[in-house]
Amino acid sequence: MADNSDSLAPATATRRPWLIGVVVALIVIIAVVVLAVVRPWQTGATSGQTRTFVIPSGAMENTLQTGDIIKVSEGTQFQRGDIVVFSDPGGWLAAPTSPDQQYLVKRVIGLPGDRVVCCSNGHLTINGILIDENSYLKEPSLPASAFQFDVTVPAGRFFVLGDNRNASADSRWHLCETSPDGLGMSGFIPMPDIVGPVQAVLSPLKNARSLATPTSVFAEVPSGVDPPPTVARVVVGVDGPNGVCHT
Repeated sequence: MADNSDSLAPATATRRPWLIGVVVALIVIIAVVVLAVVRPWQTGATSGQTRTFVIPSGAMENTLQTGDIIKVSEGTQFQRGDIVVFSDPGGWLAAPTSPDQQYLVKRVIGLPGDRVVCCSNGHLTINGILIDENSYLKEPSLPASAFQFDVTVPAGRFFVLGDNRNASADSRWHLCETSPDGLGMSGFIPMPDIVGPVQAVLSPLKNARSLATPTSVFAEVPSGVDPPPTVARVVVGVDGPNGVCHT
């Protein structure tokens, strides 16, 4: 499913002519506050650079709101539960009108080797452990996915989902697509495509805050298979967006 509704754009004036002035003003106004609460860069950062992006849709509600400006730490390590920005791995977005319109933002659920299954009593399981996502899902009373799937994440790739599950075209939507790498491979994000984790919301001021990893959600999840498979293992049940499929 190719759709530009989730396409992020860097927070620059080329996208919104008035925005650069707003961003500069915000940096001055909230510098003291934000610098005090932003999560420190994790060990392993390769560049130490940060980038800003504008949230274009409600796919990550209620964690991220449409119009939020987010701060991303480029090249920094991340873990299960972190929200990351990544470039389109191919086929997630309609043809962009500019190179800036090729980014998406989702939450990392599965690491290489992880088996992610939905659903057990409405919840995801990772490597056999049920996880409680109520702390960040927009609609925690609903099943974690509208359709069933069972995947094992291939080597060097990641399985990502939106917090607003019923309005997020995420990894699930691409599991039955064919690609040169194999069935379902386009649903898993290659490591080189990931810009980095989202560290904070910078504006609007009412939403400004740091974003912590929900480590307690994934604390009991064991490591996945080692070594991870080179090709994804995928099973999608009835009601999948592209029908039933399996590898």
